[in-house]
Amino acid sequence: MDGTYNKVHWVAKAEYPTGYINVEIEGRPLGESQPILTFTNAGGVADFPKPGCWTFHLSWSAHSQQQVSIINLEVLPAGSLPG
Repeated sequence: MDGTYNKVHWVAKAEYPTGYINVEIEGRPLGESQPILTFTNAGGVADFPKPGCWTFHLSWSAHSQQQVSIINLEVLPAGSLPG
C-alpha cells in the first residue's frame, strides 16, 4: 500500500450452491446527498471521489427475507497512508 489509490475492494459471499449473492449497495458521504456510488453485483472496486466518512446502505435477500445493513467507512485523501 503506497497511498496512491482511493479505492476499496469488496466481495459478497453467499452460502448458496452458486456462491453468488446479489447485493445492492448505495454509498454517499455522511450527511450529504451527493455524490452517490451504487453497486448491484457480488463484488467490485469502489473509487471514491472525495475523502471523509462514507455511509453505505446494503440490501440483499436471504432465505426469502430482505436483509439490510449499514456500514460507515472512513476514506483517506488520495496519497495518504493510514496511521
